[in-house]
Amino acid sequence: MVKIMGILLVSLTAAVTYGSEFEYNRYRSPAALGRGDTGIASSRDEDAPFYNPALIGFGTGIYKKLILGSIGLDVSMATRDAIREISLQESDSIDTLRKSIGVPQHIGAHVLGPSLILRRAAISTYLTSSNQAMIFKSASSRGLESVAIDSVTSAGLAFTIAQDFAKDHSVGMTARYETKNQVEVEVNATDGENLKSLNGDEAGRYVMAGRGIPIDLGYAFKLGDKMNTSFGFTVKDVLATAYVPTKDTNLKKEDRALKDGKRTVNTGFAFEPGTKDSKMRVLGDWLDVTNAYGAPTFKRVHLGSEISLKDFIGFSAGLNQGYPTFGIFADIKILRMDFGRYTEEVGSKVGERPDTRFFFRLSAGF
Repeated sequence: MVKIMGILLVSLTAAVTYGSEFEYNRYRSPAALGRGDTGIASSRDEDAPFYNPALIGFGTGIYKKLILGSIGLDVSMATRDAIREISLQESDSIDTLRKSIGVPQHIGAHVLGPSLILRRAAISTYLTSSNQAMIFKSASSRGLESVAIDSVTSAGLAFTIAQDFAKDHSVGMTARYETKNQVEVEVNATDGENLKSLNGDEAGRYVMAGRGIPIDLGYAFKLGDKMNTSFGFTVKDVLATAYVPTKDTNLKKEDRALKDGKRTVNTGFAFEPGTKDSKMRVLGDWLDVTNAYGAPTFKRVHLGSEISLKDFIGFSAGLNQGYPTFGIFADIKILRMDFGRYTEEVGSKVGERPDTRFFFRLSAGF
């Protein structure tokens, strides 16, 4: 069990193929998480390059926003409780791990900036990391405690261009130069020591880094009605992004830990009625319409709403994969803070392995 404890602590900086979450392969905005992670038809300026590049084509003038830095974190409730119990010595570390068997653990990071957003063009630096781990009793290992680790960390530079036309229509493209590190492994206490000695192609089955150039296309249009209705469509990884390993390997693509991006078609809508003092948004997204990743439909559906008062304070709520989300934000122009909670399903059906997470984001810009 001591070895299991060590593996779990390492996995908290890496992460579950044993019931993994739907692969987004993009920056996830903490502001959007509170409203069900929606944003294909309507997003904040700095989020638009990642949700729908066509959205930066709308508006007037040239300058939109400069993000000096934005740091967001999200952590599972179970992970938070485990860290607190161990750090405060409220319980023995081994007892804490025993209680964690079958419970998903997660730590994520979403970093953006510097990022300059103009009307019709943007350039952004970003880092996004989704790290999961879960201890479970492995049937294939005769009941031994095993840990499943699933981690994807991507960082890069994104270039976005967009062009509005016919007054209420816009098309856009985001091209990214991206490095990606992926970990995908299930290991028991006996295998843990053996993994340390792996190298080359043997190690590449579990851990691999690479580089790629994902390209996303977007289209958005507005109806111009009193509800400010808008619709958005995107094709992500339009060229089915191939990631080139940073180290030479003879492994076939299907045997590598590093996975290529799959072309996905996504759509969304938004209603944005408002007054001089308040604004409201109701949004919905359907990701991966053609189901390239083979995920259940409920994992790809997102609904959300948001209300703000004088663009200073706002509240959001929604449904992420059928689970409720909540958020609150305060914006004083130079600084913005978001926090809230959402639930991600890491199982294959509703209610199998829901993972409730808290998120927090602090950003500076003008």
